[in-house]
Amino acid sequence: MTKTAIIIGAGASADFNLPLGDELYQKAAKTLEDFERRWKLITEKHFGIKTPEMRRYLSNNSTYMALFDLCTDNDSGRAHLHTIQNLRQIMALAPAVSLDTLALENPEYRSHCKLLTASILANAISGQLKLDTTTNDWAILNNRIPQKNSNLGAQTSGLRHNWIHLFASMMRNSISKNSGTHFSFISFNYDCIVEKVLEKVWNISSRNIGNLADLANFYYPHGKLSWSEKHDKSVTFDISSYENSILFAHNKEHKDGFPAAIDALNDAERVISLGFHFAPENVLSLNLKKAAEEKPVIYQNFANNEELDRRVHELPFNDHKSFSGTIADGLLQGRLGELPS
Repeated sequence: MTKTAIIIGAGASADFNLPLGDELYQKAAKTLEDFERRWKLITEKHFGIKTPEMRRYLSNNSTYMALFDLCTDNDSGRAHLHTIQNLRQIMALAPAVSLDTLALENPEYRSHCKLLTASILANAISGQLKLDTTTNDWAILNNRIPQKNSNLGAQTSGLRHNWIHLFASMMRNSISKNSGTHFSFISFNYDCIVEKVLEKVWNISSRNIGNLADLANFYYPHGKLSWSEKHDKSVTFDISSYENSILFAHNKEHKDGFPAAIDALNDAERVISLGFHFAPENVLSLNLKKAAEEKPVIYQNFANNEELDRRVHELPFNDHKSFSGTIADGLLQGRLGELPS
């Protein structure tokens, strides 16, 4: 059996126009600002409003309700706006690299950061992504990728191709040549968009070479958000379980999610990276340096990120040339070698 491990970093979601890193951080700050404004408007109109009534006024927005609950004192039952004001001030005066880092430096706001991460990703996808297998947009014909993707909403200027179409086709070719081929996807994305879209793309092919569940396993060391499809094929996220769904790397909460992923890496004959995943915590937690010493590991820096390149140069990768572009562009140009094609 030929086993390939594929590490999926944030770049995989970037191809779907999802906010990452600094953009996610800025959106979180804006969410807090909007929430504070809404809070003040309600209290100005209803002076002396009680906590239960306040919660009812915010009930049309699940994020606001959850933030309000985090601001409510368990002992007195009263909600205090200064919690949000303090967090906003921290974000403005000492901006962190990510919400993960912010939570590490300010552990009292860890739940807030988790909630913001979950809700921003949910807002970016829910109601916009449609996994409709009845349209030609999801067809795989002669290894070509559709040049447009109406299923991702109107604003898709940053999405040149849907790389998963091409990657699924490459997987099929690999499995057709070697029926024992198996893939292990190790994803650092909470949205699990790669798995869901790949399942849809896989199921519409006329070439019956097996069920995806039998040919690929998915691992989420940092956790994942749960989602479901509506009758109109649109996707909705459930953010109510954000405390357990979001496992921040810097806060060491993710340690229980790594053993299975490490086993998959050790079992694989080669490793391929898609996107950006070589944060120091991930390299250490996956024991990636050891894996790179024992088997071929192919890496691409899809952002020409100098700091990322510096860290990667310390690892014995077979290929670590910088490349600026989408994952689809990298695949089309053969940047990831011959496998899994």
